[in-house]
Amino acid sequence: MHSTSALYQEILAGDHRVETKVEIGSYTYSLDTLVEMRTSRAAFGNDSPAIGLAPAARIFIRVRASSANIPRMATIRPSFRIVNDASQRSEWIPKGTYFLDTRKVNTDGTVELTGYDAMLKTERVQPWSELNWPARDIDEVGEIATIIGVTVDAATTNRMNQAFSVPLPVGYTMRETLQYIAALYGGSFIISERNTLQLVCLWNRKAASNADIRITTSVDGPIMKLETERDFTACTGVRFVKEDGTVVSGGSTSGYVFEITCPWATQTAANWLSTQMNG
Repeated sequence: MHSTSALYQEILAGDHRVETKVEIGSYTYSLDTLVEMRTSRAAFGNDSPAIGLAPAARIFIRVRASSANIPRMATIRPSFRIVNDASQRSEWIPKGTYFLDTRKVNTDGTVELTGYDAMLKTERVQPWSELNWPARDIDEVGEIATIIGVTVDAATTNRMNQAFSVPLPVGYTMRETLQYIAALYGGSFIISERNTLQLVCLWNRKAASNADIRITTSVDGPIMKLETERDFTACTGVRFVKEDGTVVSGGSTSGYVFEITCPWATQTAANWLSTQMNG
């Protein structure tokens, strides 16, 4: 969530409109050149609710621009502000940092661009480590954040208070490591709009309906929404499955049981998470 100024809140309280811009490399595109922009991320999966993911956010942009002005792997930074008829303008609110992946030049003179956030950089084996192994979960998360060029979100540091032990992740990519750590906490890792590595937990916001779970991620902006095909009963337990097929369970099987893949699960982790997920 972004902190906003008193001016922002003043404009927000009345009639206002939104202005958007996007910085691509050294060029800025706004109302006169920005034709279309969409972002998407599936923090908890696309179908039934899932735990232990580390999805990369995607951005799609169509602009009136010269392709020559958009370098390879250009940084893409969208932002917005609110304005009113009294010529008051708020500060610009950043909406993430992305890196150019593909481009397409259209016959109408526009250029279509797709990009992904820094989570895509975790799709490789960790290149170095200065930790003593086994390590605390938050220490490993911090080291991965440093490697991919972001910081750990402050709320994540506070939330990861169980100090689960993580073995040296031999044979795993950094994304897999993040996924397994997120699984222990009943959540997923994302790159936030402030370009921080953030743990978002499914249990952190209670659902008004068992088929509709909402997690607010920004001030006066869109919300992340998880919809399921049908209602499912309240969660009463979790079931960790290790790579060798060993199962570690917590809670009861009287209601909905989340099955989660995690090679580092322990009985302590299962008991703690079942308490958080209950209901």
